[in-house]
Amino acid sequence: MVDAAFYLKDLGEAYFFSVDKYCRSLAQAGFDTVDAVLPVQGVADEVYFFRGLEVLRIKFQPKTGGDTIVEGPIKTLDKWKSLAGTTVDRVGAAVTVPGVPNQAYLFSGPNYVKLDVVKDRIIYGPAEIVKEWPGLAKAGFDSVDAALQVPEDKAKEPGETYFFRAGQYARVQGIPSKPDVLQ
Repeated sequence: MVDAAFYLKDLGEAYFFSVDKYCRSLAQAGFDTVDAVLPVQGVADEVYFFRGLEVLRIKFQPKTGGDTIVEGPIKTLDKWKSLAGTTVDRVGAAVTVPGVPNQAYLFSGPNYVKLDVVKDRIIYGPAEIVKEWPGLAKAGFDSVDAALQVPEDKAKEPGETYFFRAGQYARVQGIPSKPDVLQ
C-alpha cells in the first residue's frame, strides 16, 4: 500500500513511502511514518512531509544522504492558519494545482481544500471529494491515501495524477476549476 509519493523533477525520480520507509531527516524529526508529501513549488529539492497533525519541510537529497530539515516539525494549522476551523487538519494526500503557482490540493479523509500555500489562503473548500472530484468518485474513491502527479513532460494529459486508496489506484486528469476526468 502507498502512504505517500512524490516526483523529484531534477533527479527524474519518483519516491514512494509505505509504513516506515523514509529518509534520515524524517527520523530525526520523529516522523516514523509519512501521510502525505508535497513538493515546494519553485524550490527544486525541497518537500513538505505530513504526518498526523504536523508538517516538516526538508531539503531532500537522496543521492547524497545529505537531506536537512528546513522547517519544523510544526503543527499544520500553525503553518497554514487558514485551515483552522476546517475539516482539513490531518493531511492524507497533497498535490500541486496543475499550472497554477503556489497552490495545492490538500486531502483529509472525505474532504479537500485548494490552498494558496504561500499566502496561506483557502481558494476553495473545504468540500467533499465525492461531490467535487467526479473522476475519483467514479473510481470508487471517497477519500485519498496518496497522490502522485505525473511530470508534465511524461504525462499523456496535462494534470495527470495517480491517486491511491486502500491498495487501489486511479489515474485522473486534474483540471483547475473544472471536474476531474478518470483516465
